[in-house]
Amino acid sequence: MYSSRAVVGLALATFALFALTSAGRIDTPDGQHRLDVALGLVDHGLPETTDVAQFASAAVRFNGLWHYTVYSAPPSLLGAGAVALARLLPAASEDRDGFAFVMASALAATLGVLLLLDTLRLLGVQQREALLTCVITATGTLLLPYAGSAFDQGQHLAVALAALWATARALQSPGSGPGWLLPGVFVGLGLAYREVHGIWIVGPAAAAWIRARGRARWVALCWLAVGLVPGIALDAGWNLWRGGSVFPAGLADSGQRIFGNPLVGLAGLLVSPGKGVIWYSPPLLLGLLGLRGLAGQNRAFAAAVVGLAAAHTIVYSCFTFFGGDWCWGPRYMLVPAGVLMVAAPFAQIRREVSATIIAVGVSVQLLSLARDHAAYVYEARLPENFQFDHPEVYFTGSALLARPAEIGEMYTASRPPDFASFRSGDRPELLTRGLLYPHPSVGPDWVRSYAVFWLPVPWPIWMRSLPEGVATPVPVGGLLGVLGGLLVSGLLLVRRDIETNAG
Repeated sequence: MYSSRAVVGLALATFALFALTSAGRIDTPDGQHRLDVALGLVDHGLPETTDVAQFASAAVRFNGLWHYTVYSAPPSLLGAGAVALARLLPAASEDRDGFAFVMASALAATLGVLLLLDTLRLLGVQQREALLTCVITATGTLLLPYAGSAFDQGQHLAVALAALWATARALQSPGSGPGWLLPGVFVGLGLAYREVHGIWIVGPAAAAWIRARGRARWVALCWLAVGLVPGIALDAGWNLWRGGSVFPAGLADSGQRIFGNPLVGLAGLLVSPGKGVIWYSPPLLLGLLGLRGLAGQNRAFAAAVVGLAAAHTIVYSCFTFFGGDWCWGPRYMLVPAGVLMVAAPFAQIRREVSATIIAVGVSVQLLSLARDHAAYVYEARLPENFQFDHPEVYFTGSALLARPAEIGEMYTASRPPDFASFRSGDRPELLTRGLLYPHPSVGPDWVRSYAVFWLPVPWPIWMRSLPEGVATPVPVGGLLGVLGGLLVSGLLLVRRDIETNAG
């Protein structure tokens, strides 16, 4: 049993870290539509979007009543809860709504880290090693730039880790068929985020097949299948409510080519300079090196980890848009990179090698926070629809390799002269509203027109850089003090617990 003091400390420090490094604004047009649906739920009780002009290709007309987006229910439902809570506080505003929306992702990502911790406890990992693994995951992997983002990949990872946590629990009582219900429930929740995540069932199913025998195998698989039902019902019900059909609208209705060469996609996601997960999330190496040790201790659970990560990677490699742009690194690989960290404590490598991998991972994530991710698209003058039709750009260029030079330019070039150029898009008076992206051919000159591209990502920095007299979405000094206090308190609790156990 891990100390409750250490668990509380990790929770406080992790949430504070994710909240402090968050953009505090909508950093993707997709996120703006999810927010708009959340606002529709809060204001009108309907899954509608009134912001059709923001991203017209994502809005569909339903029976002449309202517009809805192609995006799934969970991110908007979670965001609606955060917005509703934020409106209970004084000085509510549209900018505050956007800030609260992204903080919901930080909370979900924190829950994912805590699930990772408890999964390691179930595997018999010592508390100190488990805490270190969680710290590495939170600071050295792709989770850091996506934890406090309007992208929902941090939430995906939290659900995937929940599925593995439930699998570890089920493996502790393999004779109990109903124990396999919960892994299915979490896979179903992943499916409600994106239908393709139903493939995650490969992981728990592999574990059940290896651990059970005879008829018990089929009983376990049946319970897994039953567990999928709530997630399928949520997805179908959401689609029926907003669009009159249980089947989702999506890219198939947009005219975009969906499927590409899986070999290109696989190479792109794993090793390409532009999107290779090995470069953007180096601690993944620790997980890969630890798989053998994990399999030696718990072969069934190792199969679950490998099955989920491999199935996820293979499915996304089949899409033309495997890169997930416009974004930092391979956002679709956050789930495999995160779940494989379960095996990291079992890696048998020299300490200095491990320390080097961790240091490189943390450095990469710090680079991700130095500038808005969209700047690279214009600096590199990428072609139109590059994310669908030009996978070669991921093998000939890299946002990661370009970032040091971009940072140098940020502090040597002149910045936009006034606050009116903070962000692109309509309603420029709003600070947290999502950006509108023009054709990449406009090039670097467009980037140089907006201050958002000349300031680091974390909200405490860009909000404190605003001209005097401009109202910020939140009281920066006060919230910074609260979150800083949570971070320090959490770290002290963890440190004290480690020292107590060492003594």
